[in-house]
Amino acid sequence: MNSKDTGNKITGVILCGGRSSRMGSDKGLLKRENEFYSRICSELLKNLTDEVVFSINESQLPGYRIAMPDNVYVTDSVSIPGPFAGIASVHKFFPGSDLFVIACDMPDLDLRVIEKIYTGYLDDPGYDFYVYQDSEYIQALCGIYSSSALRRFCEDPAGLSGTDFSLKTILKSSNTKYFQISTDIREFFRNYNLPEDLYTKENA
Repeated sequence: MNSKDTGNKITGVILCGGRSSRMGSDKGLLKRENEFYSRICSELLKNLTDEVVFSINESQLPGYRIAMPDNVYVTDSVSIPGPFAGIASVHKFFPGSDLFVIACDMPDLDLRVIEKIYTGYLDDPGYDFYVYQDSEYIQALCGIYSSSALRRFCEDPAGLSGTDFSLKTILKSSNTKYFQISTDIREFFRNYNLPEDLYTKENA
């Protein structure tokens, strides 16, 4: 499944540009069963997108090129805080493509979880964004971001509540389609932020 299904190009984006300060090492280069977290996520997105790129900051580029030389990397080129910088930077390189975004620290996601978003995107077009929501908590880093909405925000950043570039603010101020996280898939949205999170998973 890809752009043939919609007529729109859809690019997968693995967001790896966070500081990983709580983990103490780059989360995208952590490994599970000898595979990088970021690669696990990218292989998942390849099932639904035309191509997959890795969003990183400039300081990460040498390490990622050594670890995974065959990937396509887009470094941050937009000077705004938070993960929207990575999304906006990829949009700058692929302005006509909708973006299917996954954070690199979500290696537990499986195909049926992201297919639900993709199917909603196909069946109910016209929304700005498509993301999961657990009660009031928005899972902003697993979803589809339309090129038209990204263009609007990137061309008029003043529209983002002055200086608020948080993804949740962007999603709440837009025409966003939400998918509720049911109890049977909640475990797939686990984030790995601390070293003890890895220990807990390995010993589960």
